Amino acid sequence: MKRVGLALLLLAGCDEATVITHVDRDVSIDGSDLVAMQTGGGIATEIHGTPFEGVEPETLLAALRPPAGSAQGVKWRPIGFGQAAHGTRMVLHFNPLGAPNPAADCRFEAEVETGPARAEGFDVTLSFCKGTRAEAHGHLKALKVAPGDLEAYSQAMRQLLNAIFNEAGSER
Repeated sequence: MKRVGLALLLLAGCDEATVITHVDRDVSIDGSDLVAMQTGGGIATEIHGTPFEGVEPETLLAALRPPAGSAQGVKWRPIGFGQAAHGTRMVLHFNPLGAPNPAADCRFEAEVETGPARAEGFDVTLSFCKGTRAEAHGHLKALKVAPGDLEAYSQAMRQLLNAIFNEAGSER
């Protein structure tokens, strides 16, 4: 019942152009852990697919903002595909071809096929992985983000991070 209430709260906090689903988080991780996840200049991040044609991974990661109220100043850095041995990392799976599957996203061993960037909007499953296990995740459908609109991308991704770390309502 708690998850149903959380899902309704999350949907109520989003506008009709942004839908967040499949949110879950182990009690062993919270927003303050983002600081400790940084190594080598940021949180190691594996990126599959893209929300916009022609955008570089570094640009997407530079546009990310941490969840409201925690870990301000956190940065992200791209890593290669299949880095499960890396330890703790974030996996962004843009425009997945099937249903959101964070458990599978944490076990990728190579780049996976994704749907193409669309004329408007994107989907992404964001998973925080420890080895091959998902510790926290959520799925976002940003229906009205124009191609290349990094500000709208940043705002949508921050809504997703807020939802994952149960800080819904703080920036909405």
